[in-house]
Amino acid sequence: MRKKGLLAIILAASLLLSGCSLALPEEDGKTDGDPMVGVLITTQPLDLFDSEAYLSENASTILNGGMIRAEDAEKYSNALFSAWDDAQQSYVFPDTEGYVWLCTEVSDESGDYTRMQNDDVFCDGTSAVHVTDEGSSYEFSATLYVPNDQTYAVFYCNPIYQTADGRVYALAGQGMSLSGETGSTAAMTQTLTQTLTETQKGETQTRSFECAIKVQLAARPERVTLFWMDAESGVLRREEYAAGTLPETLRAEDAEFLLAVETAVDGTQSRALYGPEQETQTLETLFEGDKGFLQMQYTQLEWPQESN
Repeated sequence: MRKKGLLAIILAASLLLSGCSLALPEEDGKTDGDPMVGVLITTQPLDLFDSEAYLSENASTILNGGMIRAEDAEKYSNALFSAWDDAQQSYVFPDTEGYVWLCTEVSDESGDYTRMQNDDVFCDGTSAVHVTDEGSSYEFSATLYVPNDQTYAVFYCNPIYQTADGRVYALAGQGMSLSGETGSTAAMTQTLTQTLTETQKGETQTRSFECAIKVQLAARPERVTLFWMDAESGVLRREEYAAGTLPETLRAEDAEFLLAVETAVDGTQSRALYGPEQETQTLETLFEGDKGFLQMQYTQLEWPQESN
């Protein structure tokens, strides 16, 4: 029996250390707790669980067949605090390889303001902040593009919080994984949410936060071919660039339309048509970054009527 009990302890500790039991309890309706302000994406689980303290204080419960509950284990999960780097003008999590997307509230000699940070591996980012008499809401989303020729892709979405005195920290989050195969365009999304309420002088204020991170498989990009066309769809000129080498600005000159064709190393292609009347005047093309992700290059389009 003693051997079985020790095995139960080891298994319990393994589950907790791997992040399987570190899901945060539901925040809805809470009137306390630090506000969630972002996400730290890592490829390895954050090793923040104090297994020694947990086993010391709960050994008898586990040996007697006790249940491991997330709310019981949460107090043994330490926080990973960040440091503000003046040179980089960004939050840095020491000894941690990860990517940050966050929005913090800052008060200093310059006054009160919002500080945004999103690392360049995040693409297709959207953000919306709404403030009303009833409270505030924060909504963010972004995509991580991953080469589809990788055997396996695993990412952990670790929520980031901010204390009342301005310190920023992360807690261990849950992971998501995708199996890569050539030609696959599979995707998976994980959404972090929190709702906090506070009542002062009989008035209730609500703060809601939502951050959706999508992992999208895509083929490795090879080149971008541009076809500048006249009003009759005749090709005026053709330009070709290796992926990631387009200039910051492209001028249409005498062209009426632009057909952009992205070609991947596996031969697959995607096409996009641009014209001067379109709302979007930014050409977005993927290229291979230096962090194992595919990143987005943004090229501004200028049409004749904009330059005159």
